[in-house]
Parts: sequence; structure tokens; C-alpha cells
Amino acid sequence: GSSTETAAWPAVAQRVVTFVLLAAAASKLSTAVLLPLGFRIAATIAGVLAGMATPFYLLGLQADARSAVVTASLSPALTVNVGRLLFLDGLSRVQAVGIGVVLVGVVGVVAGWRFSTRGGCGEGDRSEVRRATR
Repeated sequence: GSSTETAAWPAVAQRVVTFVLLAAAASKLSTAVLLPLGFRIAATIAGVLAGMATPFYLLGLQADARSAVVTASLSPALTVNVGRLLFLDGLSRVQAVGIGVVLVGVVGVVAGWRFSTRGGCGEGDRSEVRRATR
């Protein structure tokens, strides 16, 4: 209900402020504020989809938080791979390591690994397992 509606307002405000600041900067620099006609449709579709991302993420958190967080954590890796496929961008060593870390993290969440603040990871906190069996 209201928590989803309330949670979306910071994202809406951020996008409005960003648009106003970029439009002001473009007009100050005598740069065209509007894209060339051929790019406007694609840019509009991209903007609408980006604008819908936050509310859908918030709805996903309410429906199934684990799936929503795992999906969101894949976003940087997806962005790098889209850049490679569509724009033939290269893949730096840091990006490759980052993608590897993301994939290990996703596998860990899906597999149910639990990370302890005392170091180590595994199928749960071993101290809790010992206490439960005494």
C-alpha cells in the first residue's frame, strides 16, 4: 500500500531534479536540449523503462525480496555485457573480476550460503548449530 507509494518519491524527485539541472546546464552551454529526431523515440522508450524500474523493483521486494535483490545485483554485469554486445565495448580486468564477484554472490544467495560477521561462510552460523544440538 502506502509504503510502496512513499518509497518511490525519492526516485521521482531525483529524476526530476536531474532533468532540471541537465536542461539548465545544456541551455547555459548553448547545447541542444532535445536529441536529434532519429534518437527521440529510442530515448523516450529508454526513459520510460528506466522510470518504471524503481516502482517495479519496490513491488518485487514486497512479492519476493530474495528474487528481487538477486535480480537487481545482476544489473551491473548485465550493463557491461549489453555494452559488449551492442557497442562492441572491451572488457577490462576490473569489469571481469566484478562480473565474477556478482556471479559468485548470486550463486551463494541462491544456494543459501550464510556469511558470518565472525568470518567464514557456509550452510549457516556454526555456533547456532552447536547451541541447538546441546
